[in-house]
Amino acid sequence: MGVDQFWGLPQYPHTAYYRTFETVVDTDAPLYEFAVPMVPPTWKERERVEEYLALMERGTALTSVAISMLDVCRSALGLADDPAAHWDLTHFFLDGYHKLEAAATAPASAAPVAAGLGQEPGRS
Repeated sequence: MGVDQFWGLPQYPHTAYYRTFETVVDTDAPLYEFAVPMVPPTWKERERVEEYLALMERGTALTSVAISMLDVCRSALGLADDPAAHWDLTHFFLDGYHKLEAAATAPASAAPVAAGLGQEPGRS
C-alpha cells in the first residue's frame, strides 16, 4: 500500500464509518447510507460518549453538523441492466462525533430518528 503517486493520498486510509440504512430507490438500484466521523476513533473520549448515552436515554434530542453527498453510480457503458448501479448517501460529520458514537451504541429504544437533514425538528 502506501501513498498513491498521482493523488498523494493513502490508497486505503482505513476510515471508520457507520452503515446506517439501506433501501431500494429505483427498480434496479439500492441506496446505501453511511455516516463518517471526520476524526479517528482514538480521538473519542468514552466518558463523553457515556454522557450522551445518558442524555438520549432521558429523551434529549442531540444535534450534529454534517455535510452530505449523494453519489449515483451507474455503468460508464450505459448498460440497461447494470448490476453495479447503486446510490450512496454519505454524511461526513464535522462535529458531533461523540454523539454519533453514542447513537451507534445506544439500545434501540433510545436510538435517535432523524427529523430531516437541514431542518429543525418539528418544522417542515
